Amino acid sequence: MKHLLLFFNLILFGCAKPQVGLWNKPNNFANENSLNDEGTVNPIHMMVRKKILLGFKFLSNGDYTNILDQMDDNIHYRFSGNHALGGERFSKNATELWFKRLTRLFQSDFRIYKIEISGPPWDMLVVTQFSDFAKPKSANCSPYVNPGIQIAKLRFDKIVDVITYVDTKKIITALDCLASNGVTEAGLPPIEG
Repeated sequence: MKHLLLFFNLILFGCAKPQVGLWNKPNNFANENSLNDEGTVNPIHMMVRKKILLGFKFLSNGDYTNILDQMDDNIHYRFSGNHALGGERFSKNATELWFKRLTRLFQSDFRIYKIEISGPPWDMLVVTQFSDFAKPKSANCSPYVNPGIQIAKLRFDKIVDVITYVDTKKIITALDCLASNGVTEAGLPPIEG
């Protein structure tokens, strides 16, 4: 647990340097060669890494169905913060509603810096370090960059548990801007259940 907290602090306080892309280069998505296992060859982990990268790539284009297809029907999906995108969901249906809301409110361009995978197929842990270059869907709201960590648990190729940590202050500021510009969904309570 101490190592995980140290990892979070390095990411959130800017000590880790990104390996890819700039804000003004859309769809400059990391390829799997920049995200290797430092020499570790595990074909199952490589397959999972490619699926995670592909899911973020599709989400950067506004398509969440690839990620949703990778999830178990009883997914436990958590997103940090008390706002329209925060909260906990306990099913694929509720998680799909969350992704629909996310893509209605923001256009995201994800940059993946590191993916760490451990464990056997029946109990796999995936930690992804990323930045979300987000553009609120209102001309009056400014784009922002939000670093984050996502921790996912997989069982036999299905995602069963996800928790995402980001700078909630940045999201709340963007949601407040959207709400003040007439986007009522930005001010709604979290989708939970």
